[in-house]
Amino acid sequence: MNQNYLSPREVFLKREIEDVTSYFEEIELELPQRILVTGAGGFLGQWILAALAEYSIKNSKFELYCQTNRFREIESNWNIANKVKIHNPKSEMKFDLIFDCYLPSTGPTYVEQLSQAREFFSTVARDFDQLSIGGRLLHPSSGAVYGDLKFTDVLCEDLEAKPNNLSIYGNTKMEIESLLDAFSANKRQLLTPRIFSVFGPLMRKDSPLIGNTFIQKAIRGEKIIATKSGNVFRDFAYITDIVKQVVMVASVDISTKNINLGSKNVAEIAEFGNLISQNSGVSFDKGDLADPAENYFGCLHNLRNVPQYQKLKETNLENSIKKTLRFYMDT
Repeated sequence: MNQNYLSPREVFLKREIEDVTSYFEEIELELPQRILVTGAGGFLGQWILAALAEYSIKNSKFELYCQTNRFREIESNWNIANKVKIHNPKSEMKFDLIFDCYLPSTGPTYVEQLSQAREFFSTVARDFDQLSIGGRLLHPSSGAVYGDLKFTDVLCEDLEAKPNNLSIYGNTKMEIESLLDAFSANKRQLLTPRIFSVFGPLMRKDSPLIGNTFIQKAIRGEKIIATKSGNVFRDFAYITDIVKQVVMVASVDISTKNINLGSKNVAEIAEFGNLISQNSGVSFDKGDLADPAENYFGCLHNLRNVPQYQKLKETNLENSIKKTLRFYMDT
């Protein structure tokens, strides 16, 4: 990134990250001395790394490391090489806080999905070895861990009911969540927040998330065709809002370790598609009405009880869509 001239893309990303760090300043975010972000080249990892790197300018008390094979790509977006150190996983360095954003590859076959599950467990074990005594590991999950509970009114962390039709991914994440006591017994903390339908700039083009598939079609000028998007509800959260929440919950004491993250942007997929259509000029076919209604969004009562969350100004759904489209179309 040329410091004398910023491209529209660089201006856009800089503005978004400054919005995140302004929130960190407002809540007087305190971070431990040594922090590691793994999977830093991915969608969530890249945004978390960039936000922490920017915040380090005003709060130089912590050292920031990342673990990725895609640092050139990260650097081309954020110009953070002088604020971040590359971590060699073979070193014996210990960290006080680890953001585990590594997402192993998977596929449609049982073998591919089982391989991903093994990699998740291997990564958590490696993270545990790299945590200092009293350190905290944040390992986010998709709301998909809830399985068939998506047909209930809301998906709460403290539901007594257990999902019946979990995928290999869902079972893996549930088992990782159950490691909380094992971490505590060894004087370390495990935090496994659940994230629902996050979207925004820098998503991988092949991401299967509904927010990305619709946006990618819109920026190519293609008609968006959905299947039964009416009566199907999601929580559509903009990436910077999720980054604020992830970093915030990683730095405060909360009673719920499997806390749900999200926004007030609960809407039908049909509404989401229509908003993209209206703001991009492509047509949208919402398909048939889903039956039964599918309510796939988290109960955020525990999140909203965290005092620092009260100061978070969320991006509404239409503005989230406008920002994302603007990033791809104008930059």
